[in-house]
Amino acid sequence: SPIACPWDAGFHMAKYVFKLGHISGRCRLSVDEEEKLLGLIEELKEKERVVKDYMTSVGDAKVRTVMNLWIDEVALIEALAEEIQEEEEFIRGISALCRTEGLAITRDEIIVLVQKIKDYHELPESYQCLLETRMSYVKAIKNKSKSYKCSHPSREPESKWIIKKSLAAVNSELPHAVERIQLYYSRNVQYSLPTALSAFDIVMNRTERLMGDRCYYDSPSGFLGLYELFTGTCKVQIVSKNPQYQHTYATLLFQQLEDARSGSLMASILTILSQNPKLCKEAPRFKDDRSNIKNYHQSWVDVNNPKSPLRVLLISVVEFLKAKMKSGELIVPPEEDCFDTLRLPTTEIMLQWEDNNNNTNNIIQNEIQTNTSSKSFSKL
Repeated sequence: SPIACPWDAGFHMAKYVFKLGHISGRCRLSVDEEEKLLGLIEELKEKERVVKDYMTSVGDAKVRTVMNLWIDEVALIEALAEEIQEEEEFIRGISALCRTEGLAITRDEIIVLVQKIKDYHELPESYQCLLETRMSYVKAIKNKSKSYKCSHPSREPESKWIIKKSLAAVNSELPHAVERIQLYYSRNVQYSLPTALSAFDIVMNRTERLMGDRCYYDSPSGFLGLYELFTGTCKVQIVSKNPQYQHTYATLLFQQLEDARSGSLMASILTILSQNPKLCKEAPRFKDDRSNIKNYHQSWVDVNNPKSPLRVLLISVVEFLKAKMKSGELIVPPEEDCFDTLRLPTTEIMLQWEDNNNNTNNIIQNEIQTNTSSKSFSKL
C-alpha cells in the first residue's frame, strides 16, 4: 500500500514532468517506474477523496476535536476517555469506508491526509490533468498503442472587455441622457499604494457598482472615483509617477465593477477613457462647487440640491467625446471577427512507431486538434 508522505507526491511528480526536457536521460525515471509512481499517486488521490467525504459527514467540530489530540501532546495526555474513544471511532470509520472502496489505509496515512485536507492543500486542476495525460502516455508506450488521450483543465470563458464597443456616450441625446442619475463619491485626492491594492479586494467583496454606494469611503470606486483616476484629478502612488501606470490601474479597477459592461452612459464614458488614454488629459474635470459638499450626487436640480456638478460634468463629457468622435480622434476597437479565436486544445495524440537502423524504436507524435485538420510533428 502507498504511504501518505508529509509532502505532496502528485505535486512533485507534476513538477518532474514539467521539467522533463531539462533532465538527462540517465536521471529520468523508467517507464515502469513512472507507471508505478503514477499508480500510487492515483491511489492516494482516491484515499484523500474517501477521507474528505468522511470528514464532511462527521462535521467540523468532531474533526477539530480529533486533530487537537494529534497535534497537542498535552491535550492527548489530559484527554478524557470519551475523547480517546471518539478519536478511535474516527480512525475506524475512515478505515471501514476505505475497505468498502477496496483501499488499505493506515493510521499514519489518515493523520497526514486529514491535516492535508484541513490545510486546503489540493493539487491544482492543471497538475491533475498533466498527471492523467502522463499516465495515458506511459500506458500507450508500454502497450505500443496507436494513440493516447489528453486531459485538459476547464477552459476559462473568453473575456472580451478589452475590445468591447461601448458608444452610448457618443450616441446619446442631451439632456435626456443625463436625467435621473444618482451616485455616491467621497473625494480623496491621493491614495497610497497599500490602499490602492486593497481597493481591488474591497470592490470585489462588496460587488461595487458604478453608483459607488457600497465602498465609496474605502476605495476610489464608483463612476466619479474612477473618472478622477482616469483624468488624473485623483492620484495613486504606484511604482512610478508615469501616468500610464495610473491609467492601467484605473482600467483594471473599473473592470471589477458589477455593471462595468452594462452599456449605460457612465459605463460607456469609462470604457472610452480606458481605450483612449491620450484623451484623459483633455477630458473635462469634475468640480464640486456646492456650498454644502456631500457624498451624495444627483444629476437633477431641486430644492434640496440647487446645483448639480454631476449634471454639468456628464453633459460636458458627452459633448467632448462627440467632438472627438467627429474629428476622428476617438479610438474605437475593431469588430470581434477581426481577431483570431483560440484553437481548441488537443484531445488525442497519435503515435507512429518506426524502426531505425539500430533496431530501436522511435516515436513520432501527431497532434489531433478538435477544430482544425492541421497536424504538427515532434520527435521524442
